[in-house]
Amino acid sequence: MSNSFNTLSEEEWYEIAPQAAGIGRWMWNITRNECSLDNVARSITGLWEKREVFPAQEYFDTIHPDDQSQVRGLIESARKERKLYEAQYRIRNDKGEIIWLDGRGKFIKSDEGEDILVGVLLDVSDLMAAKEHNELLAHEMAHRVKNNLSLISGMFRMAARSASTIEELEHAFLGRVQALGSLNDLTLRSETRSASAQEIAKKILESLDNDPRVKSNIDPFVLNGAAAQTLCLCLNELMTNAVKHGSLSDHHDVGKGGVLKILMKTDLDRNEFKLLWDETSSQDVAAPSKTTGFGMRVLMKMTRSTFKGNPSLKWKDNGMTFECVWKASDMGL
Repeated sequence: MSNSFNTLSEEEWYEIAPQAAGIGRWMWNITRNECSLDNVARSITGLWEKREVFPAQEYFDTIHPDDQSQVRGLIESARKERKLYEAQYRIRNDKGEIIWLDGRGKFIKSDEGEDILVGVLLDVSDLMAAKEHNELLAHEMAHRVKNNLSLISGMFRMAARSASTIEELEHAFLGRVQALGSLNDLTLRSETRSASAQEIAKKILESLDNDPRVKSNIDPFVLNGAAAQTLCLCLNELMTNAVKHGSLSDHHDVGKGGVLKILMKTDLDRNEFKLLWDETSSQDVAAPSKTTGFGMRVLMKMTRSTFKGNPSLKWKDNGMTFECVWKASDMGL
């Protein structure tokens, strides 16, 4: 067989290209309010059971409620101004998963004078997750400056509480500051590098200087770069909260009830990597009134966007429990 591009017809090339690129094709007859999807688009959306031509509303019903008005507005604008339609929106597929689509199209007139929007769609879920992750990291850099001042202040108070001389205070405090610097270095590692859960926890626990209130049980599970980065940021937020407000804050005396339990376990049979952070304080702790701050976004949004983690945060009268479970196959090398 010749290697000439002419071996295949133009029609065959047009058929192969979108399939190979994962690009689905669709048509929406505005006049009749009917929609059609090719096999690639059906595979992306999971709408295999739909007829060759079906009511457009059935497709719109899969679009995330928060995105429906935006999509309709962009379509109407493209129709009125006869310009290219472009939209990024979420749908719920046949597996119940929320995925991001990039849709593009243009209006044409049929021989009967009907308005038809023809276009393509592409699954951009991974791209949107990476974008969200990078935005959170950018905000984290600005947030970290302010956050670290509070953390360093808390570490100084802990060092001063146990030091009997200036020299002891200097040694303990500088050690904690250096540990915090190491934590920052770990956070900013290239995603091509890795770290174990024990290494990440050690950077944080070093700053606690063998505090007897801290109990940990951590597997030596090696994390990939993205997983290590997210876990590092998550633990930093949890530790900061514990030092500033929780079981390790200076109004909870060492040895008088404040306890922090940290568990990181891997269950390969169930394909799970689990983080459990449980705080018990010596007195009642009120849940924060603000649940939309950056720290909460790191805990809930970043852990969720990284390999589809499943985080939960529960407050109790004398403390809090944070838990997140990921697929071990996603988090490991």
